[in-house]
Amino acid sequence: MKRFLQLLELAVKILPLVVSVVKTLESAVPVGGQGAFKSEMLTSIVEAVYEEGGDELPPLASVIGMVGKVATGVVSLFKKTGLFQ
Repeated sequence: MKRFLQLLELAVKILPLVVSVVKTLESAVPVGGQGAFKSEMLTSIVEAVYEEGGDELPPLASVIGMVGKVATGVVSLFKKTGLFQ
């Protein structure tokens, strides 16, 4: 349970950053149907930052997985609320 709470806390902490990146990518590429490209760009950003993080970071695949799932949730929310078309 402790690990779950740590991961939940991490997800909540990265949420504002993911929202910012999603909005920035949407502004940069405001064309619909480009979700795969935007997701790839998000992954590239995480990989670039991760390279500077050192050995104390969790496995890259798990970080990308969490960030990707949070981003998918953000995009879904934005579409449902009309922020994204």
